Amino acid sequence: MELSSNNRFTKCIELLLQGKIICSVLCPDLYRYVLEPNEPGEISNEERIQLFLGNINRKLVHTSDDNGFYCVVLDKESPQAKNTAKAKLKEAAYQLDPFVKWMRFIRSCSKDARPIEATDIIKPSELISPLEESEILRNQLKEVANSLCSGNQSNMTDIKRILQSVLKQLVKDEYLVDVNDGLIYKATAKWTRLYEYMEFIAENEGFGLESLENNPGYQTDLFAANGNTASYSSDESNPV
Repeated sequence: MELSSNNRFTKCIELLLQGKIICSVLCPDLYRYVLEPNEPGEISNEERIQLFLGNINRKLVHTSDDNGFYCVVLDKESPQAKNTAKAKLKEAAYQLDPFVKWMRFIRSCSKDARPIEATDIIKPSELISPLEESEILRNQLKEVANSLCSGNQSNMTDIKRILQSVLKQLVKDEYLVDVNDGLIYKATAKWTRLYEYMEFIAENEGFGLESLENNPGYQTDLFAANGNTASYSSDESNPV
């Protein structure tokens, strides 16, 4: 059942305040709702959301590729905003390793230097053949699975099952959407947001991220994973 306009507005606000992304892949109906043109004499849905968020010190922003929306804190100088930003960035930094490994794996399989982008299609059937031909790729996939999935995948011998477990976890984490019963997956705008975090971390080594300051080569390693072929700079100086 299609949600009413008021219900879609409420659902948008709920997702945004939970730190979720309203994405053309994850929630296309809500994404279309935000972009709907306004009737003459009325404010648009995006402006309506913006006004509501403004009353609680939040702002609606686009991902840098315009495939999604999320909200940030308006007063970035407040102690609460800075502490929240640091906590989120530290969390992102600790979680980057499995996603960097996945990006390297995909690039090795496809020999495509560009990073995964929102709306990209991933077909497991196109990954199986390279995996069957290359032990290096199989080991890369196992590393991804061990970093990303619960349980130890090292002793699993069925490469299709390992790939399936990785794809299912990426769906669970909302980086992919299963659009055809495990045969076709589509990338979400969470990849764009991840690159924005990566770039922010790399450009702000003194932002209180001690783990990164103690490993100055880590930022370079992150961008080596996506080939540094595109800039994913957010307009927001403090991604909260």
